[in-house]
Amino acid sequence: MANLKHVVSLCAIAALMPSGPAPASERWTQDHDTCNQQSTTYDIATCIDTRAKLWDQRLNQAYRQVLTMLQDEPARAAALRAAQRSWLRYRDDNCAFYQTETGTIRMIEVAACHRDMTQDRAIELQREGPH
Repeated sequence: MANLKHVVSLCAIAALMPSGPAPASERWTQDHDTCNQQSTTYDIATCIDTRAKLWDQRLNQAYRQVLTMLQDEPARAAALRAAQRSWLRYRDDNCAFYQTETGTIRMIEVAACHRDMTQDRAIELQREGPH
């Protein structure tokens, strides 16, 4: 029965969230803490992780748009590729830090780290992209 409760909770979370990358004309803004309304640590972490995946899709979308915009500027495109690789390593290493301690709250902190850093980078790259 508890598993059914989790499935129902996850379905409700998914129904409230956008399903994928946003239209190019939409300007993204930071998430509000809707996941904090969940009832368990697991549900909160799962909700935040779902949001992080959405922001990762948006990040990839914005990155591709900027690269396309820079197709006639190979030096800038190479600089963006290098910066993005460095940023991804930094994000992953930074969020891994939160896994170095014990406790169930760490699930939330790790998921929030990925969501927050990814959404900030997605918004940053979107601002650099076509307007």
